[in-house]
Amino acid sequence: MEKEIFNNLANKYDSWFETSLGKKVFNSEKSCIEKLVKNGEEKLAIDLGIGTGLFSKILIEKGYRVIGIDISDEMLKIAKDRGFEVIKHDLKNPLPFINETFDFAFSMTSIEFLKRPEDLIKEVNRILKKDGEFLLITLNSLSLWAVVRRIKGLFIKNYVFKKGKFYSTNNLKKLFDENWEILKSGTCTFIPPYNPIFPSFWENIIKKFFPFSGALSFILSKKC
Repeated sequence: MEKEIFNNLANKYDSWFETSLGKKVFNSEKSCIEKLVKNGEEKLAIDLGIGTGLFSKILIEKGYRVIGIDISDEMLKIAKDRGFEVIKHDLKNPLPFINETFDFAFSMTSIEFLKRPEDLIKEVNRILKKDGEFLLITLNSLSLWAVVRRIKGLFIKNYVFKKGKFYSTNNLKKLFDENWEILKSGTCTFIPPYNPIFPSFWENIIKKFFPFSGALSFILSKKC
């Protein structure tokens, strides 16, 4: 069922980020990621749940060579057309790579659909080189966006986030064991889920008074 939902979503995913609200959200999320990812000239990165590759382009801009994996054939087609090396794979299963293959790992809004995300995080630790970094980004359970998505899930059949699990930053930290060093954590993208006229103003206000409530939770960690 999840595979079918993502296949149906493939052509709609990028187009949402072309809407008025979507452009504001994309710029905010892109800025957040750019601040967390170091330059990776001639280094190899893995995108776990690459989707259409929209956000993976940031890794390319940072100098990484990127390999992306995803369960959706339609998503992978779009990512491949963007020039990414892609592999069809279900993140529920062990990753198809030998130990210490990658310098950097990236995953954005993918573990929400895993029953045991800690298994994936252990696999990421295995395939990363020593001191390799992992940027994990999820939908924040403490954001207004989470409330809106839950309400939509009550009324929209096969809504993509109907069965997804959202995570606060504290909940994400619990998934990382002693084999990781947490470098940075927090939330980002404070634009509310309506279309504000002055997005920067609202971002600054909400971030100042409710720093835990960004649309996205993130953990940047390093393999020990």
